[in-house]
Amino acid sequence: MAAYIESSNLNDAEYFLNHARGLPLTTTGKRRLSVYTKSVVVFAWMALEEFVRDELAAFPVASHPNRLWDQMDFLITNTKRPSLGTFDHSKASFLAQRKVRNGVAHALSVGAEVTIQEAASCFAYCKAAISAVTGFPVINNSFSES
Repeated sequence: MAAYIESSNLNDAEYFLNHARGLPLTTTGKRRLSVYTKSVVVFAWMALEEFVRDELAAFPVASHPNRLWDQMDFLITNTKRPSLGTFDHSKASFLAQRKVRNGVAHALSVGAEVTIQEAASCFAYCKAAISAVTGFPVINNSFSES
């Protein structure tokens, strides 16, 4: 029997992403689009941080790196995880997605909006990272991911 990972935060991110894709470009639709795309980013990163924290619990606290990138790298390189597709395990890819997340979480620039493409890219990155860190595929409970 196959094992899968399920995350309510990742399900919420996928829900908002699917709804953002279907919004009309009216005044109220644009406002909702802004909220939905930001929600995708926040929920996807919450899920990633949750799974990294849970996977690190299996190791002695003294060996835990402090930063999220270092924690992910530690888990991916120090555990025997099966390869689950093409996860871009580069620091540049991580930093590009982290920049989008920081723009939402820290309001670095007033009026900066997250596009649907950025939200979809962030969702896909976090989902792939969770699979790479845990060694299990993520189950889809929403509609679709493309």
